[in-house]
Amino acid sequence: MMSHVLVLSFLVSACGIRLGPSHTQQAYTNVENLRGQSVTMWQTGWSTLVQIPKVIDDEVKLLLRANIQPGAEGPCGPAYIRELMLSGSWLGTGNVFARAGSMESQAPFAVSVGDGPLELLSNVNGTHFVNNSICTIRGKLDVKEPESWGPDVNLLIDAGGVTVEVQQHTMGRFNESSAMFDLFISGLETSGSVGGWTGDDGAPEVPKNCVSMIQLPGHFEQASSVVRFIK
Repeated sequence: MMSHVLVLSFLVSACGIRLGPSHTQQAYTNVENLRGQSVTMWQTGWSTLVQIPKVIDDEVKLLLRANIQPGAEGPCGPAYIRELMLSGSWLGTGNVFARAGSMESQAPFAVSVGDGPLELLSNVNGTHFVNNSICTIRGKLDVKEPESWGPDVNLLIDAGGVTVEVQQHTMGRFNESSAMFDLFISGLETSGSVGGWTGDDGAPEVPKNCVSMIQLPGHFEQASSVVRFIK
């Protein structure tokens, strides 16, 4: 037993891993931050991905939050972005909520604006959910990675010079399926101070209960949701 502890301690030291608090629902999301660094985030639940400005004294210009849930693989496995919430003056409207869901299921991809009902993708060639002088949010059916995924929903958000591309991926069919979002965020370099997962807060900590599991070969080959900040 002692030898196992020593080996684990060596791996932690050699890999520069920092231990974080133990949490049975921890799961990882793959992120490429504004510094161009590939990092692994271990947050689940509602998390702030983008906040403009970083320190809110008065008006929130743009706030992008994601509901990140562990997959069926269990603790320390991949996490999936299931829902998004956008708010702020750059939307020119009320809060915008997006739900991931297979287009073949009884709870498909949908968007709601303000206090309005959930709206489905009524036109697969292009459905405008928001279209005003400062913000457009448009969804369509697209094929982004034909070698890996079939046609799925692509949601393009332009607000205040910031672009958020949301690509849905669906695993399985019909009501047994599982859908998740990947996010590609650009335009932040001209937005002033930005908070969230941009990379200014240092490297994330690895939960204690996940340290031994992430040493297993191929652990991070399991596909999680991806968040990529693009300069």
